[in-house]
Amino acid sequence: MQRILPSSVSKLPLLNGYPLNNLYIDFPLVNTYYDKLFSYLLFSLMLISFFLVLSILTRHLHLYLNKLELNFALSKSAFGFTLIELLVVIAIIAVLAVMGFAAFGGLTGKGNDARRAADMKAFADAMEAVRARTAGATSYTAPALTDFSTGTFPVEPTNRAIKYCYQDSLSAAISNPTPTQFGTLNAAGCPTAPGTWTGANGAAPSVSSGALYFKFCTINEAISTVICVGSRQ
Repeated sequence: MQRILPSSVSKLPLLNGYPLNNLYIDFPLVNTYYDKLFSYLLFSLMLISFFLVLSILTRHLHLYLNKLELNFALSKSAFGFTLIELLVVIAIIAVLAVMGFAAFGGLTGKGNDARRAADMKAFADAMEAVRARTAGATSYTAPALTDFSTGTFPVEPTNRAIKYCYQDSLSAAISNPTPTQFGTLNAAGCPTAPGTWTGANGAAPSVSSGALYFKFCTINEAISTVICVGSRQ
């Protein structure tokens, strides 16, 4: 069955069947130039640190072997670590710990954002699937658990106050909320504007009778980019 797009999006290209102006997904796992540069710098610093520590340990191992082979007394100051060496090692470990925490902490946030984007698309796909298999249907109805590959309704991956949100319309496409609007939430953990957003977190969305347009939205971990997927028609 051929899908007829509204005049406002009929000339736009499609991405997996979705009009590009209705698809606002932040794909955080895509490596940017700066992500790669940071990774290279972190790897280089770790490599340099490894060889520096290895050099210090080798020096002391050499002194120890000389003590065993030549059986001469080494003074405590000659055999032990110097204060400078200890400070260098401690500083390197501290820097690596801070950089590692920042890098791997960011990976957790990116993983959550990827999950949110996938969940928004899963909701939209389920809505389209229900409409497609209903003969003669021109409007949308709520999906069931069996319409999801996991057998469950998607749930926000963290315990933050912002949840998964839904809105539909009988006549016009739905505008995305802005990041600022996610600062004021209703009881469902959704923005209070634009329009009326209801919760769709771990439950079926509350679909209006005769709904011709819908949109599922949330926001990324940094509360800076909205993640929305809307109806295809």
